[in-house]
Amino acid sequence: RFNVTSITHDREYDVTTGTPGSRILYFTANPNGEAEIIKVTFRPNPKLKRISFDKDFGEILVKGRQSRGNLLTRIDVHKITLKAHGAST
Repeated sequence: RFNVTSITHDREYDVTTGTPGSRILYFTANPNGEAEIIKVTFRPNPKLKRISFDKDFGEILVKGRQSRGNLLTRIDVHKITLKAHGAST
């Protein structure tokens, strides 16, 4: 989570650290810092005890744009779905 105060049109912004293979799986822009609840489903693997979990973005602090961010999981993700829209934080 980070706050965007202004942007320049037709300019590329590097949100990741530039590491090859890094990717953004879920990105939303919400006014007033609204926090969502998402459901993360993992790729099928017989060794996993749970195949999905919910994450509330209200628990994550709002940081600066150049911060390194938070790691959600190291397990391969199959899909991410929006479970609930949140209120302003």
